[in-house]
Amino acid sequence: MPLLEQTWRAVVDAVRRDPDLEPGELFFAGKSMGGRVASHLAAAGESCRGLIFLGYPLHPARQPEDLRVEHWARLACPVLFVQGSRDSLCDLDVLARELPRIPGPVALHTIEGGDHSFKLPASAGKSQEDAWREADAAIVRWMAGLA
Repeated sequence: MPLLEQTWRAVVDAVRRDPDLEPGELFFAGKSMGGRVASHLAAAGESCRGLIFLGYPLHPARQPEDLRVEHWARLACPVLFVQGSRDSLCDLDVLARELPRIPGPVALHTIEGGDHSFKLPASAGKSQEDAWREADAAIVRWMAGLA
């Protein structure tokens, strides 16, 4: 985790210093471990407009008692979770129970039938591309709602 956090900080610093980008406020987003690392940075005080988690790894597979939420009480920015309903790393009932730990505004968008990578079973009648389009649309709506 320390090396991942250091890498994230280096990227954030480079983006903030780049005169061609001139970012006002940054959103931190990541898939799985990338989102978890972003959340650690935000919890440590790294300024961001919001956090977007794409398949947050709430716990190891089949170990919902081993939670990765100790830092959530320090997340003051808005947070969006995009989670598959069949994600073996994020039991949605456990997630719902733990979300109040986050003091900032929290939103959850569920990809029905999606696993940790939003892959859908053939019986869903939708492709994984459809699932990613749904995730994209949820993120755009959420960000627009913060404006």
